[in-house]
Amino acid sequence: MTLTRRRPGRPPGVKAHRNKGLFKKCGCRRRDWWTCGHPVYMNFRNLRLNLNKHANLPPGTKLSRTDAEVLRANIVKEVAAGTFRATSPAVATDRLTFRDVTNRYLDDFKLDPNRREHRAEKLELQLALLCRTEIPGAHGQTLAMGDKPLQDFLLPDIEAFRDARRAVMKEKECMRQERLKKLADGDTKAAKEIPLSTETPRKRHGEIGINRHLEMLRHLFNWAIRKGFYEKENPFLKFGQRLMKFADEKARTRRLEGDEEERLLKHAGPHLQALIIAAIDTGCRKEELLSLQWKDVRCNARKKAEAFALRAENTKTDTARTVAVSPRLRAVLEMRRDGPDGEELGLETFVFGNEVGERQDSIKVAWAGTCRRAGITGLTFHDLRREYGSRLVEGGMNLLTVSRQLGHARVSTTDTYLRADELLAEKELREFHAKNGRNYPRITLTKKSKPPVEGNARTRHTKNTSVSRRVS
Repeated sequence: MTLTRRRPGRPPGVKAHRNKGLFKKCGCRRRDWWTCGHPVYMNFRNLRLNLNKHANLPPGTKLSRTDAEVLRANIVKEVAAGTFRATSPAVATDRLTFRDVTNRYLDDFKLDPNRREHRAEKLELQLALLCRTEIPGAHGQTLAMGDKPLQDFLLPDIEAFRDARRAVMKEKECMRQERLKKLADGDTKAAKEIPLSTETPRKRHGEIGINRHLEMLRHLFNWAIRKGFYEKENPFLKFGQRLMKFADEKARTRRLEGDEEERLLKHAGPHLQALIIAAIDTGCRKEELLSLQWKDVRCNARKKAEAFALRAENTKTDTARTVAVSPRLRAVLEMRRDGPDGEELGLETFVFGNEVGERQDSIKVAWAGTCRRAGITGLTFHDLRREYGSRLVEGGMNLLTVSRQLGHARVSTTDTYLRADELLAEKELREFHAKNGRNYPRITLTKKSKPPVEGNARTRHTKNTSVSRRVS
């Protein structure tokens, strides 16, 4: 009797899978290998190669089985002949540091022709902050996050970054409080020795800024996965579930109250006064107004301003839009049209620039001083934009029209931004009570007297008094 040896684990009569040295590392079923977009690998002697990278194919490109077999056959021939040279980025992407990946991401960001220069500058500053943040390393030491290999990143490293930023915010807040205390005590010299920082937290103790950094980190890992620099699952996720909890954010609802508009205009200088009127009457963002040039102002036949034609490169959403000019703003523009010499400013000069039309980059100091003199707290320049949109909603304008006027990409953003549901409900309730208040029935309200106090000789019983009034 002859015994036949068979491979353990395979039932008798079942043929082995013949992949001709090709395989995949994904979790897809074998029969789906040639329809999924994951890279194809090959084995030959001591060589293991990613065929997609070797062929310089973009991430996610499907490599057919025939093409993979032909490519492997050519590589085997080259290896046998001793002429093979790997063209894939075998410069060990697994040892790329976090700083290397951020540099490549920044270069890729700048290659987009639609990106504006100031956005690349802000991104570069944010990436530099991420890279220089100290996180725990091996053997109880710390290292800059930019020096850590990208493949070694895990969820605890992300949490360490968040905790480090919280510690920085706490330290900066303590320094700010100490400085304010010395100023209140009149020790100006000692207060000036405490440096001011741009990272000083505000009401939420810096948690909102930390959320923005965490969002950038999550986006960086997703980008690295698409480019093939990171071969693991995003550290923020596990089995599709979020692991990192972000701080809760509440939308601002601040608007102008009472006579705050009059007080602002009264205490503002000529330049800021014009900007305030433009923001309240057009809802434009601060940068949209500061970058507005006279060539962007549409005029009628009598040379009266009618609208602002905002260019796409000057808007937040990279979308051009037209905003109508109110009569009050039209009068302001007429006063700003001429320079100190009485001549009309050129088309390339800025509408809300200085006296000769040069661009003004910041109004932070002027705004803070105006609010302080006017006795207004908790108001930002961007809140004037919400005031404009809220007035449009209260005036009965369609929410879609308001969204287009504000330059929002989605109507849902406008609804959240303005709390339009609450505004409409409040308006409708006011109209309802104004219309039906006269039809309320006449009722009688009875005011009961207080019960007498025992043991007091001066206590006397008082009769119930009836008050008749009409509720309106």
